[in-house]
Amino acid sequence: MSRISPTAENWIRRELLDRTLVWQIPSSLADFMRYQGHQTDWAAAQRRAVAAARRLGDDAVQARAPRSLGRALTRLGHFDDAGKHLQQALAIYQRHCDSIWQALFLCWQARAREGQHEGRRDLQQPQ
Repeated sequence: MSRISPTAENWIRRELLDRTLVWQIPSSLADFMRYQGHQTDWAAAQRRAVAAARRLGDDAVQARAPRSLGRALTRLGHFDDAGKHLQQALAIYQRHCDSIWQALFLCWQARAREGQHEGRRDLQQPQ
């Protein structure tokens, strides 16, 4: 039995693992994790998806992964970090003139900012 060449192994890793497993599975499970309350798992899976998207260099994937990560971090209350990821995805959508996603992002960013301010108000309220 012959060994797989390093070139073939790199192709398998890039095409199969990154394209299918590392970003598509977390993307597919995002709604499930969100609705079941697994925000921490959702964020962790999306962090891996963001890393895979960067390795792929595919703009569609590079926008989708940080978008989902930003939404997960918003639900966890990590508003500053969420805003950074949402902004990365928004920049890609702006570059491709995708006005529908741009509008959705503005809504999500507003929600993240609103949540951030509400969280600060809650902290300032006497118990």
